[in-house]
Amino acid sequence: MHFKLNTASAPALLRLRGVSQNNLRHIDLDLPHGKLVVVTGVSGSGKSSLAFDTIFAEGQRRYVECLSSYARQFVERMDRPKADEITGILPSVALRQGKTIRAARSTVASLTELGELFRLVFAQASSPFCPQCGQAVRRATPSELAAELLAAAAGRRAAITFELPVISTAAARAALEGLAAAGYHRCFEGGKTLALAEVLGVERIGSALAVLQDRLVLDPVEALRLGDSLRQALTRGSGVVSVHIEGQAQATASWQIRETQHGFTELRATSQRRCVACRTPVADPSPQLFSSSSSLGACATCNGFGRIA
Repeated sequence: MHFKLNTASAPALLRLRGVSQNNLRHIDLDLPHGKLVVVTGVSGSGKSSLAFDTIFAEGQRRYVECLSSYARQFVERMDRPKADEITGILPSVALRQGKTIRAARSTVASLTELGELFRLVFAQASSPFCPQCGQAVRRATPSELAAELLAAAAGRRAAITFELPVISTAAARAALEGLAAAGYHRCFEGGKTLALAEVLGVERIGSALAVLQDRLVLDPVEALRLGDSLRQALTRGSGVVSVHIEGQAQATASWQIRETQHGFTELRATSQRRCVACRTPVADPSPQLFSSSSSLGACATCNGFGRIA
């Protein structure tokens, strides 16, 4: 993963004027952003007063002011430093030196307390893959799915379907009654539209019926209809939808080719964290997945201790 800090709108300098915090006496200073700045000096010269009690305190104070009144009660409030003027300051993070208790699981991230911050970033920026077949798993909205279809197969006829698992004939017939009450009477098989009641039989147990949601031409004019049909099919199909496109079709970022037969290419997509290819459910990335102290993220061999007997 690569992250790039956008500094286009950031000020070029941190300007401090008349800093008189603690043992500092009317200090004027300009510090560049995006550079490593080291503050040195003998004991009592004001290094901590400048770095922690002035720069960090003002950056933290202004950041807290931007939060809601509810959020402020959970954040440490800092006093305004004694200075005539401070401009160009950004939100700040400070790591203070202190005595730490080292344990077998201690790392640089845990000792500096940066581990939790990185875990939050990784949980939001990570891209999960299916543990069974290795396919990338992503969550897409109906509007995104519709846009990909229109870009890949504009002008082609398509049938939108969702699956109805046939566990038993009795359960399937009960489900068909509910679908019929909602206006679903047809399925799509072998490139043809058939009545659901006609294709349901004992031989279908263990398979699934492709219930027809809509048939239309993939045209930008029908974008709203396409998005609405995909949304309803995703709801009925537990987050999985199939689109049968006439002729050959290409896979996209969200749509995977399931099969091609009877002159139609079936593309499948999901709005959930579920593999499109094998339908294996994949949990949403969470901070615990990136923690060696959690049972979710710890190595199964060493249990997070990093030692193998």
